[in-house]
Amino acid sequence: MTEKPEQRKVILRNFWYPLPDMPKTDLYEDELGWNLSDREEAGGYTDTKDVWDHLIALSSDDIVGFDLCFYYPETDRFYYLDNISRSLFILPTRPDWDGKYIFDRVDIQPQTVPDEYELMEFEHASEVWDKFRIGDKDMRYILEHSVLMLST
Repeated sequence: MTEKPEQRKVILRNFWYPLPDMPKTDLYEDELGWNLSDREEAGGYTDTKDVWDHLIALSSDDIVGFDLCFYYPETDRFYYLDNISRSLFILPTRPDWDGKYIFDRVDIQPQTVPDEYELMEFEHASEVWDKFRIGDKDMRYILEHSVLMLST
């Protein structure tokens, strides 16, 4: 009897922008949450909060944690947590977006955004973990159900 390969669940078609060495464009369920390299960077943690604490909330007077961009499929929006400006905002759609690949819709980088896109300001990233919600979902749920991208 031949075993069938494990079936991956497609979340969205045409999410990723195709590249020559990575031609796939579908977003799969197993691509949500912290990827292996992020967990390794955090010291091998697997719990969402532990990885958050080590990568995002490690800020101090001398060190600023990574910035975090995340795409939350339930809202079809990209969010950006900027540790330098201490703000969380929605990334606006690029005016030249052709409408084809979702990942190509925004510029994933720190930037100045119109006030209506800012969701919250914070002194420490732990405030985002404790207070930010989308509907009734907390940050643990949001991050575990989002595409996560770290930025320096």
